[in-house]
Amino acid sequence: MSGSETGAEAAGGALVTAFYAPLSRCAVDARRVGWESDEAHALRLARAIDALGDLDAIGAVLDVGCGEGALVGRLRERGFRGSYRGEDLLHSMVESARARAPAERFEVHDLLAPGPSADAVVLSGALNTRQGPDQDDLARRALTALWARTRAVLVVDVAVADRHPGGPGLAPVDLAGLWAHARQLGAVVSVSEDGPAGEALLVLRRSRRGALERHLPDAAQAPARAAILLTAGEPSAALEALAGHSTLEAELQRALAWTALGRARDAERLLRRLADAGMPAARLHLGALTLATGRAAEGEPLLTALAAGSDPLADEARLVLAGHHLRGGRPEAARALASAILDPFLARHAAALAEGALSR
Repeated sequence: MSGSETGAEAAGGALVTAFYAPLSRCAVDARRVGWESDEAHALRLARAIDALGDLDAIGAVLDVGCGEGALVGRLRERGFRGSYRGEDLLHSMVESARARAPAERFEVHDLLAPGPSADAVVLSGALNTRQGPDQDDLARRALTALWARTRAVLVVDVAVADRHPGGPGLAPVDLAGLWAHARQLGAVVSVSEDGPAGEALLVLRRSRRGALERHLPDAAQAPARAAILLTAGEPSAALEALAGHSTLEAELQRALAWTALGRARDAERLLRRLADAGMPAARLHLGALTLATGRAAEGEPLLTALAAGSDPLADEARLVLAGHHLRGGRPEAARALASAILDPFLARHAAALAEGALSR
């Protein structure tokens, strides 16, 4: 860290201290930590907890900018039984939090500094206080630092520049810019503005698996959940979704996840076993895998046999073969296969594939 950065952070700390020190005399709990009312603050905390998802699945929560520790009480009321760590830049806040919740852990810590990780990280309001000349830069740096400490989900409450009513010492941020930065971090991002006026809740997740399990909860839907995760580029999460499931369809998705993770040999062994068990879809993916690993002499006959059929799988095989022929510089063969595809959805994909190949 450069001297200029250290100086800027020290100045930011002074601004935060100057903002909160006079509020320590407020009789309303929420106003001592910079919020307008207890009711609005309760709404804010409830939304943050809702965004965490299944509390039973969370082993540890990190509360950054914890203030007097209001969040942990709400978490415990909602049944959270995991470990909790609250962090705040101000010693006075940490002392108050320790007095209010002596069984919990609170530490003085800068939100930009490295520290212990947690399954869930909550940053509620700590970015709303001006800490320097460029609040948007601070917000982006904070998001990066806290995402590095997040194992599953990061929840961030911010004041929005073109929506927040404003106030002395407050510093709303550019929501669109912060959202774009969150996406650059590789997170699965959602944004909502249906809480207190002028505020937005950004939720960054390592995976969309939790949402899928809420919306597709049945055990029989595990292969469907895995397929969606694979399409989203989350093969590890797909494998987790398949844990404990051994139907043929689940095994097929497991093989595809292994393929995506570079475990081609394991995937091929499983696909061969499924194909021997009479699963046509396994033959399709086995053919695609052999093509992808440079064994056209084995893959082409397998896919050609499938493409000669009249069931929906035949169209899938035609599409795979069409792509293979295009990549091999055989556009006429690809065009013939594409023209034989009956399913309109797959036919459109074949046309787009051909158009892309011709434009290169």
